[in-house]
Amino acid sequence: MTHTVITIIHHSAVLNINSNIDSFCVIHNNIRSLNKNLDEFKIFIHDISPNIDCIILTETWKLDDPSLYNIDGYNMIYNFGELNQNDGVVAYLKHDLEYTYQITKLNRTMKLLDIKIKTKSKKCYKCSSYLQSIKFQKTEYYLLIGDINIDILQINDVSTEYINTLCEFGYTSAINGATRVEKNNKTCIDHIFIKPKNDNIDYCIPLIIKTDITDHYTTMIQIILSNNILENEQHRNQTFIQQIDNQNLANILSNTSWETVYTTPNVESATNMFINIITQAVANSTIEKKAKRKYTKKTPWITNALLKSVSTKNKMFKTLQNNPNNEDLKIEYRNYRNKLTNLIKKYLGLVIDKHLKWNLHIQFVIKKLQFILHKFKLLCNTLGQDILRTVYYALVESHLKYAILAWGAAAKSHIKPLEILQKKFLKLIDLLYTEAKICDIRQLFFYNCTYKYHKTRSGPILPRHEYGTRNRFQFTVPMMTKTTGQRSYNYLGPKLYNTIPEELKQINNKSIKYKLKSFILTLPREICHNYIENKMN
Repeated sequence: MTHTVITIIHHSAVLNINSNIDSFCVIHNNIRSLNKNLDEFKIFIHDISPNIDCIILTETWKLDDPSLYNIDGYNMIYNFGELNQNDGVVAYLKHDLEYTYQITKLNRTMKLLDIKIKTKSKKCYKCSSYLQSIKFQKTEYYLLIGDINIDILQINDVSTEYINTLCEFGYTSAINGATRVEKNNKTCIDHIFIKPKNDNIDYCIPLIIKTDITDHYTTMIQIILSNNILENEQHRNQTFIQQIDNQNLANILSNTSWETVYTTPNVESATNMFINIITQAVANSTIEKKAKRKYTKKTPWITNALLKSVSTKNKMFKTLQNNPNNEDLKIEYRNYRNKLTNLIKKYLGLVIDKHLKWNLHIQFVIKKLQFILHKFKLLCNTLGQDILRTVYYALVESHLKYAILAWGAAAKSHIKPLEILQKKFLKLIDLLYTEAKICDIRQLFFYNCTYKYHKTRSGPILPRHEYGTRNRFQFTVPMMTKTTGQRSYNYLGPKLYNTIPEELKQINNKSIKYKLKSFILTLPREICHNYIENKMN
């Protein structure tokens, strides 16, 4: 999924929302009794901006007379919460907005507040206070807003199922930071999920504002609507260069009268006049052109120094190819390459934590695949199983295989949420692992680990010793006592390679791929898992 940047700012540091651009702004807060905290919330709204289009307040508590809690310039909607004394949702909409709403009681404990808003720019938005408000209407944006009491900062069965369900319908979380902080406990239970019509959330600005009105922070999202701003943003992201039209410059200078320069008695004045004429001619002959691809930065972090370093490394590699026996050149190239790799490895799509648990990277992969899941579901209505399997390999397994040798042997508790998400894709294809001939996470690691070890080993397989033991032709597994070492490729590479049949080890690199994968798929999945998790020797 496109990564949304969350800005966390303090109440006193909030700047006024820009009123010069066409935008739609929604703010949400768990108010913990509207009767007690409404006045303080009004002051807060006045401080940040008068340009809030929609205000959502949850846990208002029971309101005997809702008319006592109006806000000037806004129309009020109350859902008449009846579940308990803490129930109740209030929405305030600017008086100039055109909207419709519906209150539906889903069951004894659930009540749904649905609001459909039409802004001045004729774009419709849908706000809801409950997850089940997902409906299939042709609107520009859907917003799911509320205190859901599901902590999406924690990865567990409940939060994973919740996020996956929303992703299936195309919703993306805009708020991914802590919205409630109690001593050492940080949770994100105040949610804003957004579903744009064109799947572009780059022009949605989410904020978490540290307020002390209640123990919940205030969340806000501003959606930029102006087409001019979007076009200017796209123009700004492109790289342009200034180029002089030499032919046009020559024509301008040839038709310029130099009489005033010749006849001016003061040398300094004549020089200034000459420079002004040349400068004006150059300015009139300069055109702006879109830069060629080689002059355009691929991503913002690629600096000129980094490009120069990569070019230097490539030149050193070519020189080494021409002089393969030069040991000094080989050492120099390896040292330079390793330093450069360490410099840019954090930008290569691999999230490394200091304990090498790989849980952060797995969460990163999960967020990517959750965004793809919605697209995949749409394809299921029109494509057959064979084509869907091809799409799966291209869009899903490519993410799962990336750098899997580093993180594929992570703890089972970290891998499980990713396996659950992978099974969702298989359910959409309507196939099981064995029927689809698709490897799960551990099997993918098993395959990539043994294939890499097969490629990198050199020469025929020779006995380790002269004794006639059963294991004398097997590769030596290094001694590692730490869990981190036992999950590394250096340890699991030879260990897993020793488990494959001898006839596979004699096959060359080009033809082993298919046969190796077929062998792994014939093994019970539990055996592959146990080998990797060190439950079998």
